Amino acid sequence: MHPRLHLLPTKLPRLVPHLAHLLLKDGVLYAPSVFHVMMRQFSSVHFLSLRRVTFCSVSDLCRMLSALVQLKYLSISHTSWNALARQSHRLPYSVPSRVRLSMLIIEADRGWTSDGRSVRFLSWLARSGVVSSLSAANLRRTKVYDDAMLGAVDAVLHAAKRTLLVLSLGFGVEIQPSILKSTISSMTSLRVLMLQAPHHLASFQDVVLLITELHCGTLEQFRLWLEQYPSFTDPKSAEWAKFDRALQLPQYASLSRVTVGRIPRMDIGMPSTIHGSSDWYDYRPYWDEQWVAELRLLLRMTHKRGILWYWPAFQQCPIPVPKAREFGIKFLSHNTTTNPPTIVYK
Repeated sequence: MHPRLHLLPTKLPRLVPHLAHLLLKDGVLYAPSVFHVMMRQFSSVHFLSLRRVTFCSVSDLCRMLSALVQLKYLSISHTSWNALARQSHRLPYSVPSRVRLSMLIIEADRGWTSDGRSVRFLSWLARSGVVSSLSAANLRRTKVYDDAMLGAVDAVLHAAKRTLLVLSLGFGVEIQPSILKSTISSMTSLRVLMLQAPHHLASFQDVVLLITELHCGTLEQFRLWLEQYPSFTDPKSAEWAKFDRALQLPQYASLSRVTVGRIPRMDIGMPSTIHGSSDWYDYRPYWDEQWVAELRLLLRMTHKRGILWYWPAFQQCPIPVPKAREFGIKFLSHNTTTNPPTIVYK
């Protein structure tokens, strides 16, 4: 797409007057004073997706969103701020917005989440009323690394606490998610909570503390996604036992599913019979077998309730953890290039 994205609304609305999904990607957006007036011509846009777009200021982004009065779904993926643009510490575009989002998805790297302009943008979302009717917020791939961003996320969640049904959050190392306990506990409609954190002792302890202190009686599903790193210390069985006990607290009596996933490390845990294969996907059955066996031991009480699920390696759909001796692995040959190991049910 041409880098001068601000010219987009001068012609496109007349060509597609009933456009519902607007995708902007791979460009630099500079919004002059009349830009938001022109953007109002997209009167039927319900879904806005921004991918790899560079904005010159927070106000430019806020004005563009406010102009799309029918907007319900906003997806922001790996956007950035112009490094040469002068940063203003003033609050962006303070006029209340008529936009009321139903779904918010933000995927960003550490550079975006650590930028003060991103913090001010989230603060605007909370103050403007844009998220006051939010049903789903997916911030799992927008990892929080500092207290300023954590405070901005908390403000967004607080503004949406009465309507939020599905919440997905991600945290970096040395961030204490328990700070969000009051806001999450005050959500009267929350049904699904998903947390992504490093598979690291300290981070896991912080997650367990958050789960222990939460009081959210409406929760039906809890999902935990752990990322492994070679330099991190894995959580001990005692910490997993605390997590298991926390899930048995009265506020989690309504849980129908607890899903735990782990992003595998490529350098450990491979059986000697398949080391000759160069394809990581040959290892998936072994990985799943190992992970299921660990979950049965680590989360005994949750598994006994029949609500424990897991994510198979590199798959999006979770699967219930089977009972003991129902799940096995079979190696057909030492040559896994032609005969990869297969999962068998006994």
